[in-house]
Amino acid sequence: MLEVVLQARYRGKKSLMIVALILVIFGMEVRAAANIESCKEIVQSLLIGQPSPGYTGGSWYTNKGAAVDTLCLPRDPEWGNYRDGTDGDKAYVLGAEYQTYDSLGNLRKLHNHDVPCAVCFRRNRSVVRMFPARKTCYKGWKLEYRGYLMAGYHDHRAGTMYTCIDEHPDTLHGGHTDKNGKLFYSVEALCGSLKCPPYVQGRELKSNPKEIIDIDIRIGRTKPKLTAAMKASFDPTGPETKNSSVVYTRWGKKTCPSNAELVLSGYTGGSWYDHKGAAVDLLCLPRDPEWGIYTDGDDDSRARVYGAEYETHASPGYIRTFYQHDVPCAVCLLRNKSVVKMFPARKSCYKGWKLEYNGYLMAGYHGQLASTMYTCIDEHPDTLHGGHANKNGYLFYSVEARCGSLKCPPYVEGRELVCAVCSME
Repeated sequence: MLEVVLQARYRGKKSLMIVALILVIFGMEVRAAANIESCKEIVQSLLIGQPSPGYTGGSWYTNKGAAVDTLCLPRDPEWGNYRDGTDGDKAYVLGAEYQTYDSLGNLRKLHNHDVPCAVCFRRNRSVVRMFPARKTCYKGWKLEYRGYLMAGYHDHRAGTMYTCIDEHPDTLHGGHTDKNGKLFYSVEALCGSLKCPPYVQGRELKSNPKEIIDIDIRIGRTKPKLTAAMKASFDPTGPETKNSSVVYTRWGKKTCPSNAELVLSGYTGGSWYDHKGAAVDLLCLPRDPEWGIYTDGDDDSRARVYGAEYETHASPGYIRTFYQHDVPCAVCLLRNKSVVKMFPARKSCYKGWKLEYNGYLMAGYHGQLASTMYTCIDEHPDTLHGGHANKNGYLFYSVEARCGSLKCPPYVEGRELVCAVCSME
């Protein structure tokens, strides 16, 4: 969505568009925020000349074939070829609402309100990262905003993604009606493969994005007023901006490669493997969580986060020995790089790219209810101490090829796939 905005507003400004496109694909996350004053101080709207909030968009909460990601839709859409009227053979996009009737504090009064968003520009930064279960930054990082971790309800049909909603959210004018669409619920921790302590059964998690990217999308944001100085400092015709750092997660390891800096070593977290309303993405949860407003104990009207296990009893070779062990993770900072990407079915990098780590492609079991994401697990995985028990949570299975629409050769029916994580300057 951000790519479309940039092309529409700055067509012909090639250098800016290329940098922004890279950030959207490799470094972006859809985020939620609401504090107008903080946005005025630290960001510049990309929609200069027509600054306005957007509409948070996504799939209907009970659609089993839902798109899991969230869009920040502009208020001034443009159209290509189209036909008006509802057609059953289509994907759909709807608005979004807060589902916070059972949340604590100021979040409860936002129940059934529609959710805004804003696309923001941040200068002189190279990396943005959302850290779950934290409300302060690690050393060397700068806080942009903090809020509450939210996702879809675990028993709804539609898969979702974990999203950071600002701790002081805004709403859209005239949007306080129960029209549903994409729904945001607070996320609470569930013990088992997730270590407790430091986590607490049923306690709601906070989150905060921190920077050391140039562009981000904020859900829950409303219209930022731009000062003359802010407008003057934004020059699309100026020199090309170049990223200086990237952040990635090394799944299955406690440490980073020798050329990267360790930001945190944590616990892999995600949704329960058989919840049809699972959030599909993974979290690298810190070992030193922080808390906001919370109630301990299980609340049914919540999204949930669990730990993760290797489910490798049918995998070939030594990977089988990691069966039912809990899965660690490491968040790694690479300086003087502009892009990091996971390449499936490769264990080496293409020319011009540098290998960060290689491993085995894993995801959830195809017959379970929860949607998941393909993930590159390090070829020499670590485990968490005391975590060899069948507690389930988010489960990692080896991925094998299936011929048909997938071309064979070069792929082979039933053969497990590898992966490589590569970087480029």
